Amino acid sequence: MMRRKLPFWATFLTLIGVIILCALGTWQVKRLAWKNDIVQKLHTAYASSGNALSFNTMKENDFAYGKITGKFLFDKSIALGYRVDKDRGAGYSLVTPLQTDQGTLLVNLGFNPNTMPIKTHALNAHNAQTITLSGLARSPSWNRFTPDNDPENDTWYKYDINQIAAAKDLKEPIPFILYADKSSIDLGENLPNNERWHPKNDHAQYAFFWFALAATLIIIYLLRFIKKSA
Repeated sequence: MMRRKLPFWATFLTLIGVIILCALGTWQVKRLAWKNDIVQKLHTAYASSGNALSFNTMKENDFAYGKITGKFLFDKSIALGYRVDKDRGAGYSLVTPLQTDQGTLLVNLGFNPNTMPIKTHALNAHNAQTITLSGLARSPSWNRFTPDNDPENDTWYKYDINQIAAAKDLKEPIPFILYADKSSIDLGENLPNNERWHPKNDHAQYAFFWFALAATLIIIYLLRFIKKSA
């Protein structure tokens, strides 16, 4: 019995393809472990929802759910990321500084479909008022496609805390964003309206997809080239 000689380029390209597909699958497995860790930490954070937030013990990329009290600095608010929501129309994320005994914290009050200028917004009535807010504190993040901020024209897209603090003259900015979902004061305007963050975790399906492609490529190669001849 003689085995057919394997074609060099078909074998080489198949091997490269399998290596790439398996590498993508392995990367998704690592991402799955990373995302599972985040989900577990979120469950723990939400379970401690009655705790007061302490930023002195938090590190970069940490997050915590809890309450914090401070003075509402609505006159220094910004409209971040103007966009059109398919259900709520045109609007932006309303971000308001909160002066606390730990420093100044930027608070995302949620999506605001009210397109009137910040200076004439109804929430100005609560400026300098003491308020207790509950929510999830997270490190700021954006991607490479996010437009740059334009402080001179008060146009904001990124949670660049230092840049916002400089433009709004905020003292001792805290390096986290609070996504508020509850308030001790009725703010009206359906604010705050952030829902609890539950990140999508599709990495198991992605890993299966890449490994399945690798297995399919191997099977095709075997059926096509691994043949015995008399």
